[in-house]
Amino acid sequence: MDRPQETCSQGSFDSPDPFDKTDNIPDVCCTFTVDELSLETPGDPSESVSEALAEPSTTRRTINDFPTEVLELVLAEVIRAPGNILNALTTCTLWRRVGENLLWTDVALTDETLPRFCASDSAAFATVHTLTVRISLPDPRLWEERPTIEAYHSTIARTSEVRELLWSSLVWLPAAIMRMNQLESFSFTVDPDPFPDFDVPTYQIRNMLDALPPTLRQLELNTSSYWDRENTPEDHFCPSIGRLLPQLKNLRLQVGRLCEDVFQCSPSGSSDKKDELSKLAQTHSRRGSLTITTISGRHDHIGHWSSTLHCKSLPYYDLP
Repeated sequence: MDRPQETCSQGSFDSPDPFDKTDNIPDVCCTFTVDELSLETPGDPSESVSEALAEPSTTRRTINDFPTEVLELVLAEVIRAPGNILNALTTCTLWRRVGENLLWTDVALTDETLPRFCASDSAAFATVHTLTVRISLPDPRLWEERPTIEAYHSTIARTSEVRELLWSSLVWLPAAIMRMNQLESFSFTVDPDPFPDFDVPTYQIRNMLDALPPTLRQLELNTSSYWDRENTPEDHFCPSIGRLLPQLKNLRLQVGRLCEDVFQCSPSGSSDKKDELSKLAQTHSRRGSLTITTISGRHDHIGHWSSTLHCKSLPYYDLP
C-alpha cells in the first residue's frame, strides 16, 4: 500500500534523510511562532495543532531565541578566530552581554590597562576566573649598557610614571576583586626587578589579598621590591597569606619580607628564621593540599622562574 503523501506549507521534501536506510522519511523543517501553537486560543475547541501549522508563519526563529547556554557555546567558537570578537560584540545587546562574560573569564592586565580596568563598573567582574596583573618596569641594565645621562634619566622617569599609576590603581583594585566571586587564580608580579626606590606599599598589598574570595586556589605574588618606609608593622601582609593557605592548591611568593605569620605558627626557638620558615614550608607542602613553588625573603632572588603566571602545573618545590 502506498504511503499517503505528506504536506507542510513550510517543509521541503526534495531530499530524503541520508541516515535513514529503511524509509525515505522527508526531513521536515517548519518555522512557526509560539502563538500559532497555543492551545489556549479562544474559539472552536476542535482546532488542532496541525491546523495552526497550516497557517503561514509571520515570524521566524533566530539564533537569539536559543537558551543563553547554547548561545555561549556558539559565541565561544566564533570569537576564537582573530577579528571576530569586535564583530560579534557589536551585533546586538544580547551578543555583547553574553560575549563580555566569555571575554572576562581570563583577564590579563598591565600597568597601562590596570587603571581603566579598576575604573570599570561592568557586571562581568563576577565571571572572572583568572586575574593576572603584571607591572613591567624599565630594565635597569639598559642604561648600564648605554651609560649616558639621558638613558639614566629616561629610565628613572619611566619608573616613576609606572609607580604613580600602580599606587593609584592599587587603591581601587581591592574593590574590583571583591566583585569577582568566582576568582580561582590570581597573579600579581612586578617585572623585572626594579630600582631600590620603587616601593609597593605593604598595606595596599594586604588590602588586595584580603579582598580575594574563598574560591581562590592559585596565588602568585612577586613584588621583588623594598617596602614603603612609612609602613607600620601592622601593615605587613603575612597574616593575610596565612588566612588564604587552607584554601590554596598552589602558592608562589617572591617578596621583600616574610615572617612566620605566613604559616600562622611561631618558630620553635630557632635562631635562623629563614631556616625555620623553610621547615614550615616543607611541612605544609607535604600535606598534599598545597604546592609551594617559591618562597624568598628580602634580597633573595632565586633565579628566574618560568613565564607561566599561575603555577597550575608546577609540582616542584623550590626553597633556598
